[in-house]
Amino acid sequence: MDLLKKIILFAVLSISLVNCNTNSTEFEDSAPLMKHEITDSTSLEKDIKQKETEEIINSDTVANVVDITTIIKKAMNSSVKIECSYALNSDNIYSILSSGSIKKSGSGVIVTSNGYIVTNYHVIDGINEKQITVVLPDGKRYDAKIQGVAPEFDLAVLKIKGEDFPYLTFGSSTNLKVGESVFAIGYPMGIGITVTSGIVSAKSRTLGPSSTSIKEIFIQVDAAVNGGNSGGALINKHGNLVGINSAIYTRNGAFIGYSFAIPSDIVFKVVSDLIKHKKIKVATLGAKITSLDPNFAKITKLKIYKGVYVISVPGNKTISSILKEGDIITGIDKIIIGNLTEFLEQIYAKNPGDIVELTIFRDGETFNISTALTAVKKVK
Repeated sequence: MDLLKKIILFAVLSISLVNCNTNSTEFEDSAPLMKHEITDSTSLEKDIKQKETEEIINSDTVANVVDITTIIKKAMNSSVKIECSYALNSDNIYSILSSGSIKKSGSGVIVTSNGYIVTNYHVIDGINEKQITVVLPDGKRYDAKIQGVAPEFDLAVLKIKGEDFPYLTFGSSTNLKVGESVFAIGYPMGIGITVTSGIVSAKSRTLGPSSTSIKEIFIQVDAAVNGGNSGGALINKHGNLVGINSAIYTRNGAFIGYSFAIPSDIVFKVVSDLIKHKKIKVATLGAKITSLDPNFAKITKLKIYKGVYVISVPGNKTISSILKEGDIITGIDKIIIGNLTEFLEQIYAKNPGDIVELTIFRDGETFNISTALTAVKKVK
């Protein structure tokens, strides 16, 4: 069976037949709202950088002093349920069974105090924004507007009216380590907000036949997720958002130990674009590249077998003056690159025009060069 057919998009599993006037589930626990306000993506970026600096300095102190249950409670207050309704008609088979509507649900994360929410695109795909309701953990319900969508990355941003919402701060997915503890938060199987725990099993994971697929760069974890978890938060031990839960690998439609989240560095880039521009701008190096592996290295008689191999530099005078066919990119901004997926994960978290430092292996020598990224004219 094709591996792609085994990837279940969580929101679909959470479809149920409901009456139009179905009440939302009530939750007893509601922590006080945080007062720190972020009004745009510029200040959001400053907040993130400050938070990450504090996290690096105080990581041991935070882990030892702050109770993990307190961290999770704050994260839960920022996690929302997203309900999407379909009106029934006489041509629909479900109209025989109900005069109400079909409702599917997924999860989302509030990322600013003024109500911007990130979720998976497939949660709201095909839904009119008038049919989208955001439900907070305390049971409060809000009509949502679609701020923007990025189907290429399976991400979308919603907006609800209000101020002083609790929100999650982005963490760095690049700094995540395999074996690190993580927690998945969402609304699976219609049973209400749920937290599960696990570890990072792998990074820069792809699931499809093409490693260049933009939307298929994942963090693999073993935290249990099921239908309805799509769009929910994956957080680290500090309570920072490090991923958006998006897919599972399964043989029977249920969780069997493998779940996948979109890395937060990519999520932050996409969310920032959608908040500021309502569309995304995708960066590219401008060269034709491929993964370097031991077999390829043996055939081409290369001395190294990890990195990204430059096949050609078509139609880009700037990059062609820097890169040459046969160059091997082994790092970007001092981050070691082992394959194409790892390289793309870094590129997709950046903006066109950003300057990156590449570590290049050429003719037996390793050196660093800097170049500006360009924009992908059309995302496929």
